[in-house]
Amino acid sequence: MLAGCGLLGTSTRPVDVLADELVARLRQNETVIQRFAGRGGVRIQDKSGPHYFDMMVAVARPNKLRLVGYDPMGRPALTMTVDGREARILDHTQKSLRVGPASARNLDRFLPMGLGVSELVSLLSGGPVLGQLRRAKVEGGTELGREIWRLDISQADGKLDQSIWMTPPGNRLHRVEARVPGGAVSHRVEYRDHRDIEGRMIPFVVQMEDLTRGTTLTVTYKEVRINPELAPELFFVPAPPGVIQAPLEPEGDGPA
Repeated sequence: MLAGCGLLGTSTRPVDVLADELVARLRQNETVIQRFAGRGGVRIQDKSGPHYFDMMVAVARPNKLRLVGYDPMGRPALTMTVDGREARILDHTQKSLRVGPASARNLDRFLPMGLGVSELVSLLSGGPVLGQLRRAKVEGGTELGREIWRLDISQADGKLDQSIWMTPPGNRLHRVEARVPGGAVSHRVEYRDHRDIEGRMIPFVVQMEDLTRGTTLTVTYKEVRINPELAPELFFVPAPPGVIQAPLEPEGDGPA
């Protein structure tokens, strides 16, 4: 059932915690961290080669997002906002604003991972994507000489099975693997360089892989804030004077 289970070592064992209790701890982190902001660098590796840029991130659960990509001179080059179901992408260099639904296809124009807005909100703020669970199981083992727990969970709709690796007692995430219904791993996320921010272990490096398309996206934060004050207008980029407005893809969740 589990792809990559060899990472736990030669054996697994039961742990003294119920899977539901561990899920509750992860959900508590979601409840505590409702807003998140960070700034750092992004590296995208795809078939065309590596791409680098600086980025500012601001998110509010469950589906509000603002991303700003900067050019080498530190000037805004691309701004994307999502407020609920609408995505707005302002290209500062081309002086164009494109507006459309916040589908995975449209979000791919900034972060090509084939993910929805609520998934990106969770991952960019250093957490897993939980959703509604159908079943959960936890086992313990070792990885690189350290004790580690693996939580196997399924969503209520059965479409997104995943496994979550974490350090006991479950307050530091290391890796998530999500699968398609057939069982193959579709996405892998690794969390590194954890730092204590207001009593929470926040990863300053989040590496996402879309194994279906062979794309890797690595976010390396230089600074983060949890639960900062975020004005509602932050998640809506208006059309500046003289900017041409055009529609994004009207529908669809596939790659752009």
